[in-house]
Amino acid sequence: IWVGGFQLLALIQILIWLKLHFSAGNFADDPISLASDIWCIGIVAYVLLSGHSPFGGNEKQETYSNITSGALEFPDSLFENVSEQAKDFIRRCLIRDPW
Repeated sequence: IWVGGFQLLALIQILIWLKLHFSAGNFADDPISLASDIWCIGIVAYVLLSGHSPFGGNEKQETYSNITSGALEFPDSLFENVSEQAKDFIRRCLIRDPW
């Protein structure tokens, strides 16, 4: 099944991989929860709208550091045609400690 140019199975695999490896809670030894699910939705939304990772670094350690710092940017070159509502949705999903 294709959804927006992506094969649905591939998108599900990406979500599972993100949840296991890149949710903020994993770095703080927090249990996987609704918050980590929402975090993954924010990651996927960012990637779908920009084609890039929100916290990607040149090396794995830099990526981990970016995730734990929670510094989120929306470069104009990637988000010039993306609405403020969409960016706000992503910001709300990628809150480091939502509770």
